[in-house]
Amino acid sequence: MKQLMKTLKAFWDENMLRFISLILGLGVWEIASRLSSSPIMPGPQRVLTTLVYAFSPEGIPNDPEQALGGALLSAFVPMFVAYVLSIITGVSLGILMGISRKSERLLDPFINALYVAPISALVPVMIFWFGLGFTARVLIIYLFTVFVIIVNTMQGAKHTPSDYVELARSFGASNPYIISHIVIPHAIPYIMVGLRLGIGRAVRGVVVSELVISVTGIGIIVSNYSAFFRIDGILAVAVAIMLVGMVLSGLVLWLENVIAPWKRRGSAFQE
Repeated sequence: MKQLMKTLKAFWDENMLRFISLILGLGVWEIASRLSSSPIMPGPQRVLTTLVYAFSPEGIPNDPEQALGGALLSAFVPMFVAYVLSIITGVSLGILMGISRKSERLLDPFINALYVAPISALVPVMIFWFGLGFTARVLIIYLFTVFVIIVNTMQGAKHTPSDYVELARSFGASNPYIISHIVIPHAIPYIMVGLRLGIGRAVRGVVVSELVISVTGIGIIVSNYSAFFRIDGILAVAVAIMLVGMVLSGLVLWLENVIAPWKRRGSAFQE
């Protein structure tokens, strides 16, 4: 019992400010909604009610066979595929560019150009090349995600202490051994930061792909709500996507604490 109370107290101490800020934000939103008395400014209570109702088929206007839960599932399947591909290629290229100056000079112009490119503006090109199907959606989300993983991984690999590398080489360590036992462990915190940033960009890629090229799922749900001037419905879909994104980001953060616990313990600012 004492251990349970200690765990609950630690959880409350860790998350107290988060709960307070959430309650204050919802309170301000509700007050602003009531003061405006406008249908285009629904309050959080109405949005939450619409969100719950949207998970039933009857909750979507003009499309009784479409529910928000199934639409979210179908939207996040290509995101999962794109995210896994982004991790594989992003970490690999990031490590390569971090340990090889020639590779960095060769690939850096393309990585930087695509990293700052407006991916949304390239969506019509993706449609012309790959159509409106699964492949185009995966590619769009992949382009949103992969470059931030590459850049963060590269920085982690580049900042590996040279003393460690030289010491390993003095004992006859091979390059594969140095990469797997020195470079990658040192780069793990950078990689995890890239994965956390990548999951947010992947969710944005999902929204863009659904709204622009998808003729079913979230895209059609938002279109139906817009046709009926249901601002509460549009906000409900946005809240659902944000909640899924927050859960995924939390999972990546948990994975980071499992893989690199020294990063959390080593913070100089604890309060």
